[in-house]
Amino acid sequence: LPIYCDTVGTATAMDNATLLRFDKDAFHSLFSHDINIRAEMILKLLQKETPLRISLEHAKCRSLFEAQLKKEFADECLEFYDKAAGFMLDASDLDAADQKSLVECCHELCEEYVVSGAPKEINIPSHVRGAVLKARPAAADERDRTLSPALVAAMRKGRQEIYTLMSKDNYARFVGPEGEAFTALLADIGSYATEIAHTGLVADCDLEAASSQVIEEAKGHVIEEMRSEEHTSELQ
Repeated sequence: LPIYCDTVGTATAMDNATLLRFDKDAFHSLFSHDINIRAEMILKLLQKETPLRISLEHAKCRSLFEAQLKKEFADECLEFYDKAAGFMLDASDLDAADQKSLVECCHELCEEYVVSGAPKEINIPSHVRGAVLKARPAAADERDRTLSPALVAAMRKGRQEIYTLMSKDNYARFVGPEGEAFTALLADIGSYATEIAHTGLVADCDLEAASSQVIEEAKGHVIEEMRSEEHTSELQ
């Protein structure tokens, strides 16, 4: 494992495994550089409880979900979600050229995904669609302007609506009882509960109770942190 910072950890050697223990800050310093690694750790921990946004950060899981969307003729949802990501940035951190680029992007997204009868029209509530179209720069000369708060808010709302739709509909089926691809992925990457059982770390005590306690405590920390991240994102 490459070392990206000065980190102090505790290593405990077992017959079948080596247990590494870090504090929270050290763990983030070591693993936050690679979102795919972080996503896989959360997948191994939360499994079918993993939020969509985390699954999208895992290359293999994202690829499988994209295939699911295409199968359901709903791939335009993820396309719009990805292309609208720039509107989640803080406009005050963008220079004039970047803001102009996002304004032009809004116009293009509206033409391709938002207006009624668009080639890849997305399914969003009428009031959200109306807000996006009202805030968009319709004329070419208007697209030379900087981002307006109304435009940013409308595009963020549209992106959030699409995320919610995918999460409750397509993704729910993807991770559900009939989701063979996701089930196979979990079997491939393994789960922490399964790995604890195989290491023999708790062989001399109640395996099920011990591993369950460890997993549930870890789940609680991860879920709390993800909620904090989502709250921070909503405030931007």
